[in-house]
Amino acid sequence: MSPADYRGQARFLTELDLVIMDAGGGVLDHHAQALDITPAGFRAETRIELKKGQTLDFELLLEGGERVRGRARVVWVTPDGRGCSAGAKITRLSWKDRGKLRRQVAGPSYDFGALARKTFWAAYWIVIAVAAHNIINHQPLTRMLIFKLTPIALALAVAGWAMLELLG
Repeated sequence: MSPADYRGQARFLTELDLVIMDAGGGVLDHHAQALDITPAGFRAETRIELKKGQTLDFELLLEGGERVRGRARVVWVTPDGRGCSAGAKITRLSWKDRGKLRRQVAGPSYDFGALARKTFWAAYWIVIAVAAHNIINHQPLTRMLIFKLTPIALALAVAGWAMLELLG
């Protein structure tokens, strides 16, 4: 079977630093690279020889400095002159680390922070528009006061701007 036969998901084409460890936690290769990453597995470029069916622990250094630790099983191996290229299927990964890896690969599904900011500003401007409508249509004394004070407020704003320009 070729490496393409094992693929069940689209790959995230990047290089991430990878540390390969044995089941006891001893480091086998701390300069490996992980490529073609998905939440289900990755391709490892390593200087050590791996065997098909071998279980290994790994640590991925994600972009942004976060680390993901888990266990994987080697599903294919292609030896080369410097070591090997191997496909690793992730068999154990914490829920938190799987989320980190998924965000790295696919990015967030939606930016809820930006949605909250847009919602806030929309509500803010709706309140301003409703208040202006109320003043214009239902508050004749307030409307008259605002119209009388508008030239004074504009003059103060221009004077303040001029002072900032002179002092700055």
